[in-house]
Amino acid sequence: MEMQRISLGPDERRSLKVEAVGGRVYADRVSTSLAILLVALREGRGDYFPVLDEMDFLEGIGKSSMTKEPKPFRHPLLQRFWHKHYSSARHIPRNICLRWGLNRGGNQALDQALAAIAKEHGEDPVMWTRVLAHRLTVGGYEDRAWRRRLTGEWILYAVHKERNHYLTLGTHEEGRDPEALLARLRQQCAAEWPFLFEECAG
Repeated sequence: MEMQRISLGPDERRSLKVEAVGGRVYADRVSTSLAILLVALREGRGDYFPVLDEMDFLEGIGKSSMTKEPKPFRHPLLQRFWHKHYSSARHIPRNICLRWGLNRGGNQALDQALAAIAKEHGEDPVMWTRVLAHRLTVGGYEDRAWRRRLTGEWILYAVHKERNHYLTLGTHEEGRDPEALLARLRQQCAAEWPFLFEECAG
């Protein structure tokens, strides 16, 4: 499919942003690029609501967050920018895996859970497997949620004059290449908000 270039006037951009965030008060601080992405997520039944929930949390108008705390990027090229995790159903397997250290062959918490289940239900193979399945899946996910450690992908934003300006969504993988990520942020947002990029080297 060939990419088409479109041009939106100020009123059209404003309407798009209001529509993209369901009329929330911070619509003017959502980039046009992110607004388009949010509309696509909503129409495609993607991560629309998890993203808005975390943005609401950052604005102090939403419920508490079960994901990791917002953090500024550490790399000098990106120190101006922050990321906040959002998590959705597609991130459940990753969170369970991280809870039990399955990507590293298990952890002490996994050993303890297995030992406790075996001790309590070891003589009943039917119950043992049910409890094990529940503890590792539902229990593992709940453990991370209660600790506010859910992971997923990122909302990328910058703080300017004590207000968040929401740029786009990103992945952990993109964070491993700061130059490419900064180039993407510039391409998508610098024309709209040049003041956010004045302090950026590179």
